[in-house]
Amino acid sequence: MQKKNGSKVLISGIGGDELFSGYPSFQRIPIMKRMSKVIPSNKKLQNFLYNITYNILSKFNKNTKYAGIIKYSHNTFNSFMLQRCVFTPEELNDLINKKIINEKVNDLEFQKYNEMNDNDFENQQLKIMYYEIKYYLCSKLLRDSDWTSMANSIELRTPFVDWFFFKELLPILKSNIKISKKNMLDGFKGKVPNELYDRKKTGFNIPYKQYYKKISGIKHRYSDPIKDWSILSYEKYLNKI
Repeated sequence: MQKKNGSKVLISGIGGDELFSGYPSFQRIPIMKRMSKVIPSNKKLQNFLYNITYNILSKFNKNTKYAGIIKYSHNTFNSFMLQRCVFTPEELNDLINKKIINEKVNDLEFQKYNEMNDNDFENQQLKIMYYEIKYYLCSKLLRDSDWTSMANSIELRTPFVDWFFFKELLPILKSNIKISKKNMLDGFKGKVPNELYDRKKTGFNIPYKQYYKKISGIKHRYSDPIKDWSILSYEKYLNKI
């Protein structure tokens, strides 16, 4: 579409949310860590409370990831994975071939061990930023932006994803200076239109619910439509192998 409009190069803000704490994870994970202090550390009791909470949320078609706070809020890595996952490990065990899930869970456990034993971070915000860059920006956003831009035959530039920029910014991130996208925007208050300054943050949502209904013709099962879409994609994958 942009190429038809005469654009040859697009500038993307990808990387800004990772560097300037723009994602909800930067606010939610510290809250989850505080909540974990009142959650029993006994694993059996955690499983018991998780199952009760999960069944209640599932019965009323609510987001079952909330139940995961009981089991996965005790460290930053698990909290981050809960924040970003579509299904919890318990849900995957009921949905996916055991051989496949066991192999991937073992990989995740190995990765988790390495991450939890790496304490080379000055603060929790830097640790969350690292996870967002490694597991979301690099593995998903850059890949998706690359194929979508190339599919439309247009060049995409990501100025925030730049090592030299990050290197200059890192001392500030490690300091006590609080920087955020809101602070940056405040520096231009009065210089940008009010409708832009006051606009709420919006993501790049894909209409999974409409796609799922059109392709499958089945009423969605979950409150989050991406779960239905993921199961449909997985079932189509199984039919091909």
